[in-house]
Amino acid sequence: IMSGAFNGLEDIVKQRLHQQEIGFGANITSKKEKKSYLPYVKAEDLIKYGFESEFIGRLPVIAVFERLETEDLYQILKNPNSVVVNAKKQDFRAYDIDLVFEDQAFTFFAQKAAEEGTGARALVSVLERTLLPFEKTLPSTEVKKLVITKEVAANPKQALCEILKGDWKTTITKRFEQALEAEKSHLRQVITAKGKELAAQYNLHLTPQRIEVIVNEYEKFGYDLDFAFQEMARYIHQIRIFVQDFQRETGLTCQLSEEAQDKLLTQAIVEGRDIMVLCQNIIQNLEFGLKVIREKTGQSSFEITLDALDNPEGYVRRLIREFYGKNV
Repeated sequence: IMSGAFNGLEDIVKQRLHQQEIGFGANITSKKEKKSYLPYVKAEDLIKYGFESEFIGRLPVIAVFERLETEDLYQILKNPNSVVVNAKKQDFRAYDIDLVFEDQAFTFFAQKAAEEGTGARALVSVLERTLLPFEKTLPSTEVKKLVITKEVAANPKQALCEILKGDWKTTITKRFEQALEAEKSHLRQVITAKGKELAAQYNLHLTPQRIEVIVNEYEKFGYDLDFAFQEMARYIHQIRIFVQDFQRETGLTCQLSEEAQDKLLTQAIVEGRDIMVLCQNIIQNLEFGLKVIREKTGQSSFEITLDALDNPEGYVRRLIREFYGKNV
């Protein structure tokens, strides 16, 4: 793989496609017009440019990249997997500071990066210039929430002074919550749009509760979507393994309802609890009662519902009542 700007290559392509006029009647080609010739580049153009033919023969695919415009840069920032944004969030998270961006701030950053004309690299420098004063100062303060608005992006030093004086405390808290909810809403839309593809890739059934788990996981830990789906798939696999092991050990067949699985996923992923410990606690609360039911009724297959997790004793009593058709 090789890449480069290849200044002058467009002239060679144009010369091949059209006879270049010479003299006072020559066409003066603008830079924009020159760019339009690059998609027609061939191996012979690269050889004429100066590459050895043997070398060019090892490059079977040639791709031409267009200049990133403001909208392209904006979409890079809006992407939930944006390395630029997520890296800064991780930096602030290391100081126990939650960082969110308003949409207008992304537009401002994209415009500034486009002016620099260095592609996506400019986004890193633009965000760094804006956020560095906050990153140096806020860790030694009590500020734990920071929202980057267009006003903050345009004048970070003034915004920092106002934050330190406490002038923005009420306003910044409100705007932080609004920006956070807007970010979550956008993330839900992205997950819904890509849900079928990702769910099929990781063999998941994507319920509304699981979407919320992924959204909260993303906000809390800064994972990209693919990793968040991987984590959820891993936890669901662990639940299945535990159920299979329990069946081999006891002869009881248990299937966890989706609602019950969703609660376990929330506790494991969002609250950071061990999924196997959670499963073990469920079994400890239910195992004796389920064995009693098997002895009295012969039933050995059970669906573990959300009610069984919240009220295991009541769940067992309900099963017994359903079998005998009377109160116990």
